[in-house]
Amino acid sequence: MGVCMFATPCSENVRSAPFGPAEKHRVTELHRLVLLDECPRNSESHFISRALKILLEKKPGIRCVLSFADPSAGHAGTIYQATNFIYTGQSSPATFYLDADGRLRHPRQNGHNVTKAEAVAWGWTPTKRAGKHRYAMIVGPTHAERRKWRGALRYEPLPYPKQVSR
Repeated sequence: MGVCMFATPCSENVRSAPFGPAEKHRVTELHRLVLLDECPRNSESHFISRALKILLEKKPGIRCVLSFADPSAGHAGTIYQATNFIYTGQSSPATFYLDADGRLRHPRQNGHNVTKAEAVAWGWTPTKRAGKHRYAMIVGPTHAERRKWRGALRYEPLPYPKQVSR
């Protein structure tokens, strides 16, 4: 009925930002979350909760799960707000590319940072994208452990952004 995928952020800066470079191994990203529309109400929050528990079983050293919501796609991170993720502001704006078929391409492809010259040679058009809303969830086996890492978080908690109508 759905998929929740965790991944190591490809940017060392993203991995290091929550707790510093020495603790970057404790950070992962909730990279994809998709559930079928016919799933019952509140399925997403239940699914995230179960996925986080499984994540900690498989990767017991993880202490921060980051996730991003793209305002250019009309997303404010409503599900992250509903599941008590901490809102930490927006990432920096970035240049992405539109390929010849109109698909949006990330500036990092197969472990390689695509230069503007390469993109243009491939027929890709540079396009500026606004920063994404960034959320963090502190995880751990005990309340004391979560409190410890919450205190170490380098991000300042901010009020949740509102959903923008499209």
